[in-house]
Amino acid sequence: MNNYEIHDLASEMAESHSAYKLAREVLKLRETVAGLEAERDALTVRCEQLQDAIGKVFGNSKSNA
Repeated sequence: MNNYEIHDLASEMAESHSAYKLAREVLKLRETVAGLEAERDALTVRCEQLQDAIGKVFGNSKSNA
């Protein structure tokens, strides 16, 4: 194997390693986004519950609107 082939092989390996690292980062970000979406959904439900409870206290719940 000559120097050019070694250089090409090293470049390919570096690109593969970089692509692998990038793919892992993307996966971590997707997991983070999924977790944040779940938290958002739970908070949305809780907010709606609180709004409904406040409405009942003041006599103007969503069901009465």
